[in-house]
Amino acid sequence: MWKDHPDTVDAYVGGRLRLLRNSQGKTRADLANRLNISLQRLIDMEKGLERISSERIRKLAQIYNIKPAFFFAGLDNLNAKPPQQ
Repeated sequence: MWKDHPDTVDAYVGGRLRLLRNSQGKTRADLANRLNISLQRLIDMEKGLERISSERIRKLAQIYNIKPAFFFAGLDNLNAKPPQQ
């Protein structure tokens, strides 16, 4: 689903993914390959232009050995800004 402007929650979760990926030193290409998706699709997910499915969140949690809740931590306040990198 293509959107012109990201939804607040989608942008937040995508920002958490970008923050995690960068903190682990992984490139977008590496992660896209692990997820078996295109690089552009990963970019759209990180920007919040494409929603990350619950199954993909589960897979990301396995890849990074974290709990899926990581992606929603701090989201209690919907006015929260996505993490910047």
